Amino acid sequence: MPPSELFPHARTGGVQARLRADTLDNRAFPRSGAEADLRVYASRTAMGADSNYSKLSFSALTALATGPHSLQGALEVQHKPGGSPLPDHEIVSFGGFLRMSSYPTGELVGNSLHFGRLVYNYRLTAPGLLNCAYVGASAELGRVGNTIDAQDGEQTVRSNALYIAIDTPLGPLYFGAGRASRNQTALYLLIGKP
Repeated sequence: MPPSELFPHARTGGVQARLRADTLDNRAFPRSGAEADLRVYASRTAMGADSNYSKLSFSALTALATGPHSLQGALEVQHKPGGSPLPDHEIVSFGGFLRMSSYPTGELVGNSLHFGRLVYNYRLTAPGLLNCAYVGASAELGRVGNTIDAQDGEQTVRSNALYIAIDTPLGPLYFGAGRASRNQTALYLLIGKP
């Protein structure tokens, strides 16, 4: 397959507006606060783009904790207003640890995304040299629209993950496994925020 088919050429030009708020107490393992990020992008041929379209992206996360227990809820939406599909270079790719954990990064591909996740962490150690160690579990539900491999053009997937994590000075270190509703599994050794 020629490289131009894998990475199609596209001229882009447009305007983006972004609104972001963040009161989380910790980026990797939050125990309180919330975060929200809203982006609206408008591609316009008058600004040099190949086509006119708009794209909306929204993500939010909130956390609460008591003692060694903490719970985080997250939501992510990527949507194109209107009926026509996004151009190839704007297609949504999704998957990976805590983002449909049983699927490799970027395996789910489509024109829109609706994703929700609940994560429970139990703190095993008090802060110290390695800060904290955790055991955790997630429940994840996602819907990717206009996918290539779905019969009706949309694909709804459930996934779960179990993991052990250490908050190190270099970032979080995860050892985990994910399993999907379609008996797909994945194992992870990950350094950094998923």
